Amino acid sequence: MSNEHPDKKVEGTRHHHDDYEQRIYYLENEIKRIIDLLKECCDKGKHCDNEKYYEKEKSACHACRTTELVKNGGFEVPGDGENTFKFWTIEIIEVENGNQQQQQQAAKRQEELASIGATDDSYEGVVAAQFTTEGSAERTEKKARIFQEVPVTSGCLYRLSFAENFLPLLGDFDFGELTARVYYTGPDSTQYDLIKIFIRHDPGFEPIPTGYTYHQKVADAPVPCTVSTVTVEFLFNISDIGGQDPDNEWHIDGVSLRSEYATAICCS
Repeated sequence: MSNEHPDKKVEGTRHHHDDYEQRIYYLENEIKRIIDLLKECCDKGKHCDNEKYYEKEKSACHACRTTELVKNGGFEVPGDGENTFKFWTIEIIEVENGNQQQQQQAAKRQEELASIGATDDSYEGVVAAQFTTEGSAERTEKKARIFQEVPVTSGCLYRLSFAENFLPLLGDFDFGELTARVYYTGPDSTQYDLIKIFIRHDPGFEPIPTGYTYHQKVADAPVPCTVSTVTVEFLFNISDIGGQDPDNEWHIDGVSLRSEYATAICCS
């Protein structure tokens, strides 16, 4: 007859049962994970050899580049022709304001209402990008964007970071908005956001930060397995009259897009 206390024996049995349940739970989740990965490969039309895939599961996943993906994110390299900065595209956006005559005037002068150029008020290095509003007869929204197409690896999760400095030098503005986005374009030309950072300033509602503010955000989801290019975009929108010296400005610098992890969720 055993001298072991009954309670101790029962306790040991319970621990053994708990350990068994944990092992079963782990195996069930591992099987589900492998099945999901195999299904993804099959859905992409890839040859599915289960035994071969088990052996090469890790090597079959795409590797994510952890180096910098944005080119000229510090705006130090000047462009040629119409582009102020190399690798970046600038576009002044027409905004509908007021009556038809005012809209026609705005359309005619849209290139004069706003501009994106270089400034020595930098966050890092010696140059930054500068959005500036110009004079208008009426209070007008002035919009422009600067963007870059960036090759990425399918299935990788990315982080966007940058610094911005809003300078309401005129002091008379209705609002200022900056939207930073990382998005991909679907087959139907629809844009799908992976990362979106929205910044708005309203006069009198809150103190406007002085100097640069650093922002960063990780994507809500990895890049889909059918996508190989994303767009990094900064959209400026300031409503004012302007036309005085100095005008209202918004500076950005230190733009970066990097992968959070070294391995993607997509398989070859």
